[in-house]
Amino acid sequence: MEEFIDVLQDYILLIKDGKIKFYNKALRDLLGDNLKELNYLNILELLTDKDKSDGYIIINDKNDKEVIFQPIIKNIIIEKTKLRLITLKELKSKSYNIGDLELILDNIPLIVWIKDINGKYVYANKRYADVLCIDKSEIIGKDDSYIWDINQSNIFKNEDRKIIEEKGYLVMPQKVNIGNKYMWHNVRKFSVLDEFEKVKFIMGFADNISDKITLNEKKSVLEHEIQMETLKNEFFTNISHEFKTPLNIIISASKLINTYIENRAKENLNGIILKKYTRSIEKNAFRLERLINNLIDITKIDSGDYEISINNYNIVSLVENIALAVVDYIRSEDISIIFDTNKEEKIVKCDKESIERIILNLLSNSIKHIHGEGNIVVNINAYEDYVDITVKDDGEGIPKEYIENVFNKFGQVDKSLSRKHEGSGLGLFIVKSLVEMHGGLINIESEVGVGTEVTIRLYSNELENSKEVNAEVEELINKCGKEFSDIYCI
Repeated sequence: MEEFIDVLQDYILLIKDGKIKFYNKALRDLLGDNLKELNYLNILELLTDKDKSDGYIIINDKNDKEVIFQPIIKNIIIEKTKLRLITLKELKSKSYNIGDLELILDNIPLIVWIKDINGKYVYANKRYADVLCIDKSEIIGKDDSYIWDINQSNIFKNEDRKIIEEKGYLVMPQKVNIGNKYMWHNVRKFSVLDEFEKVKFIMGFADNISDKITLNEKKSVLEHEIQMETLKNEFFTNISHEFKTPLNIIISASKLINTYIENRAKENLNGIILKKYTRSIEKNAFRLERLINNLIDITKIDSGDYEISINNYNIVSLVENIALAVVDYIRSEDISIIFDTNKEEKIVKCDKESIERIILNLLSNSIKHIHGEGNIVVNINAYEDYVDITVKDDGEGIPKEYIENVFNKFGQVDKSLSRKHEGSGLGLFIVKSLVEMHGGLINIESEVGVGTEVTIRLYSNELENSKEVNAEVEELINKCGKEFSDIYCI
């Protein structure tokens, strides 16, 4: 044992029955003749309390230069003999302990927090707790969903995820809702790397600047609010149109059917025409149902009441079944849907209904914006920690000026009532919200005349003691009827 310890680079000594039995070579070389000073320091007294970790000793090396050590003690047994192995960790200077550090952070005029890579708080200073009107102990070990509403929590989680992936930092003014009162903070977040250059923590600072917002910032906020109000007005105008159009079609089809029925004694009822109008009624009823459900869902999302049911699913087969269902539903020679994957199986904890809804919505958007012949590629790239699901089409594309608003619930690329395809513009907002509820990310890239590519990233953690379930293609075909009810060409 001593021979082994002697070749280690750490500064180590062994204690038996309260007395120093052995110094390793690294320690002997460092201290020289001053080695004997260790006998007078009584290291064990510094560590009487097993939970005490902030004790340190000061001793001169062989050149009489002051060296500061933090002793780290371990109990070991060698040949049935109880020993204490002490490693002396050299400190560059007389350092403050953890308690001192917390005292400092509690007294600085900033909100301070530290999270682990899973988003759990490992530290929050007193100012953070005071702002939230809770005790610090209620923050530690929790994630943002415990502290903030779902929208704010999702924003923070996505920011943190980006910082972890890029090993970077974030600096920006941020508006947050605290106790039903909006406050502005200047936020700084950055990654903390370990000795292996891997992200270990995310540390953040926030300074309340609510009273310091410049005139330009206030102007910017006002302009944004005016823009949002305009979008809201356009949205409700569009929603009114979305309700009226299928209702008018249903009413007209019903009147025509009644006319045929009333006159059937005079002439034979044309079954083909009758089927055409009943199909039109069904389709537009689906459209109304879809619209109403979307309106209900965004209300639930905004209030934080939308619930998802998490289980383990093979995301590859789940998405493949959706693609197959769409192919079978459209039965079109003009549009080809291609599915590709780098793995046949990748288990992800997710809500099946949400994933189906997300992919169906993206495929619906792609179909709407392909005129004539075109291709849609659904691609899955599965990695160890995450899976990327991409839906790419060669349709008409989205102008750059509209890209930033496509996920806005009041945003829509084509705002005219005579646009080529119908739609409320709610779908992509719901898609983004569902992805974020899964702790995932969504990105869109598009070019006019080239096409659009949407990528969803889901992180591949599994639930314990949960069996895998997948939907049948037939069930998905029925869902296509509702999701694609506003595509008139089908």
